[in-house]
Amino acid sequence: MAGPTTTAGRAGSCTRRQVHCRSHHDTSWLTCGAPELSVDFVGQDVAQAPGAERSDYCAACQPNEGCNAYRWFSGLCYLKGQRTGNTSIMGGGSARTDKCSALEADVDYVNNDLSSVLRTWRTAVLFADKRVVTAR
Repeated sequence: MAGPTTTAGRAGSCTRRQVHCRSHHDTSWLTCGAPELSVDFVGQDVAQAPGAERSDYCAACQPNEGCNAYRWFSGLCYLKGQRTGNTSIMGGGSARTDKCSALEADVDYVNNDLSSVLRTWRTAVLFADKRVVTAR
């Protein structure tokens, strides 16, 4: 069996089991949601990351494709693959990341529509790509 895959990113190197991050002066923390103190997001832990500040944990989560939220406590961060619910905890907290999930073809999330427009799939994807590029 092969060892864990390692990739390098702005936040350090990432593996499936352990993420190492280093603190630096950047704005990567802006891509994570507001911290929710004394809250644990129940969900699948995909990795752990050491760090000194909440921005370190956000920076560790961003390059990890499987990370959608994280919980920190006592200098350790637990990167979460899912956010299936909330639980009250003593100390630490949690935050969500502001990442787009993968497109899902032929899936409808019932009662979650903000609005609707008539477009072909190709036109919708081109429109979405243009909006993402424009937003940067």
